[in-house]
Amino acid sequence: MKKIVYILTLWLCSMGIQAQTNLIPQIYTPLSFRSQALGGVVFDNLDLIYDPIELRFVNGIRLYTNLSNLTSSDEEIFNDISDNEYLFGISGKNALVDRMWHSFLIRYEDSNTPSSYSFDSNLDGLADFFPEGFFHNLYTEFTDTDGDGLYDLRREIDQEKDGFNRRKLQNVLFNNSYVTANWTLGLRLGYQKTTNERNTSSGFYGTHFGPLIGIASGDPMTTLNFDLFSVQENFRSFNQHETGDFLYRSSGDQLLIHLAAMGLYNVATLTKVELRTDFAYIKDKQKTRVDDQYTGRVENFSQDIAVFSDFYEENDGRDSNQSTKGDGFLLAFSAKRIFQKGLERKDDGFWKFQAGILRRNFDTNRQQSMDFASNQNFFDGTDTLNTDFTTSVNRQIKFEDVGNGHSTSYFGSGLVNFPLGERVHVGLGAFFSYQTSSTTTDFVTSTFAETDVQILDSDLSNDSVKTIVASLTSDRKEENSLYQVVLPVGIEYKFTKNLKWSLRFGSIFTYSRMITNFSEDITDSQPTRTTTVYGDGTSYLRLSDNVYESTSLQRKSGESFTNFVYGLGFTPTEHLQIDLLGFLGTASGLQLWDVEFIRSFRISFSLKL
Repeated sequence: MKKIVYILTLWLCSMGIQAQTNLIPQIYTPLSFRSQALGGVVFDNLDLIYDPIELRFVNGIRLYTNLSNLTSSDEEIFNDISDNEYLFGISGKNALVDRMWHSFLIRYEDSNTPSSYSFDSNLDGLADFFPEGFFHNLYTEFTDTDGDGLYDLRREIDQEKDGFNRRKLQNVLFNNSYVTANWTLGLRLGYQKTTNERNTSSGFYGTHFGPLIGIASGDPMTTLNFDLFSVQENFRSFNQHETGDFLYRSSGDQLLIHLAAMGLYNVATLTKVELRTDFAYIKDKQKTRVDDQYTGRVENFSQDIAVFSDFYEENDGRDSNQSTKGDGFLLAFSAKRIFQKGLERKDDGFWKFQAGILRRNFDTNRQQSMDFASNQNFFDGTDTLNTDFTTSVNRQIKFEDVGNGHSTSYFGSGLVNFPLGERVHVGLGAFFSYQTSSTTTDFVTSTFAETDVQILDSDLSNDSVKTIVASLTSDRKEENSLYQVVLPVGIEYKFTKNLKWSLRFGSIFTYSRMITNFSEDITDSQPTRTTTVYGDGTSYLRLSDNVYESTSLQRKSGESFTNFVYGLGFTPTEHLQIDLLGFLGTASGLQLWDVEFIRSFRISFSLKL
């Protein structure tokens, strides 16, 4: 959890303090190990080449590969731990068109990994195996129930389970920078498509009637068949059959068109101030689908009565769809002045202020149907009154929540980088944002349930069909506001004579406060209506009170926390840069001389051609 908070905080820093490139988090842009280790306030060439303005200041050809560890920054080369992605990035000056630079980044993943689960082979409630992916087991047990030294019963349990996680990713960034006599112009295009899919249950299903096991949340696709035989007669006296077929699928598409322009101006007594404007158009679409289906059946058989019937079966499932699609724009302005030139742009001493707005409109649609059906039948084959019966149940609960909304983010930041001699580089920053969102939806829910009971006897009044219906329509509104202040600090120290080694430390203090307001106004209500019709023709109606009740609630939360980060950099030649991030590890009892200490290194290699 702490790691997730740190990553989100670092993204916020990069959104508000770094170049405007990362103000749009929907499209992936990598963060350098140097920036991550210095709290997001001191940058590296990697952070500059995917910015439509800063790209022009990076000399030479820069090359980034899977060895750059830029997907999640958590890959461990020596432990063969990866994100299963292909990554390639390159930047450089156009050889044919003067004063034009380009950078390109591609990420691709198509992985199908098995998921792990517990497996109970003999149905005693205890896990016997912990397989991954597909697993099939046939269990046979002979039992002597009367102690006469002969086997009486044979249990055969045939089970299959299959669990997988599938992920697909296509991400492309194409960045361009062009310099005119007075302006630097930039265009960045980005597209990302993601798909995540798994065949594990998203809920709990089944009533656990009799020996039925049912489904728990997270269970993989399942098939179970259990037979009980008498050994002497080889007669099947009992059968239990259960299946579970599950699908969870989420997908997303994002498009980014980012324009930027920067010029040098004299402002009051300050000379050569970089004034910059950014405009971006963002379009995105998100979808989530859940399709879970469970069936269960138990049946007893009679060896003596051919027409004997005793079974119970049920079907339980959920089908839900959720989608959000929208578009928006970003407009930002910044002023930057370099007061001390470094060997490269990333080493300059400068101050920078920026402010902007991010506005988004979207449509939202949620639909869900939960269906249950069961059928129970008992017939002893001799027409015994008050004994034979059939019972069936059908139930459906549906809801639909459709509407639209908008969100607005105002942000501002200040950043200063200053070298202290040739060995120390310091970065200080402050970021403030105020984000609001409002979503209005029309909510409709309905319930239908029917229970049919038929008893074989002489009194028809014991037979009945009970029907329950209800529905509700309401207007819903949810408003959120988030205040956030982020104060990062980064210090880099070059500690060798040749200045090729760098030790980096950073801290990120974050204060946030969130307020949520939710209201629901009932616009139409059909109260619970229960109708019971008996076999003799009589019927009863019970109508619940029709209550129109509108509600509203407010939640307030606030927190502050500080994350500490660190890293190490080494430049053995002008063509190679090696960076380590958080390399000391957190494993209990780990020593510097342990092999695992070295194997857990998170390393990034960057090339300059």
